[in-house]
Amino acid sequence: MQRFEEAISAYAKATQLKPDFFLAWFGKARCHSLQGNVESALESFQQAVSLNPEKSREVARTDPSFDLLRNNNQFKQILEE
Repeated sequence: MQRFEEAISAYAKATQLKPDFFLAWFGKARCHSLQGNVESALESFQQAVSLNPEKSREVARTDPSFDLLRNNNQFKQILEE
């Protein structure tokens, strides 16, 4: 539906209520990536990985939402840590 700002707001609220909810951080990263906001996408993705490294990395490797970040060195580093 391309309502990224609304989704980001909802994810932000979820992370305030439950900071260890990795799926909210992951969803927020996806939305930022789809918007082309690389810095915010990487920050949220790093948080998701810190909370659930295995699942976050596994899904991010093939999720088309992260296509914009595929060649980003920081993204590659987070995937390989």
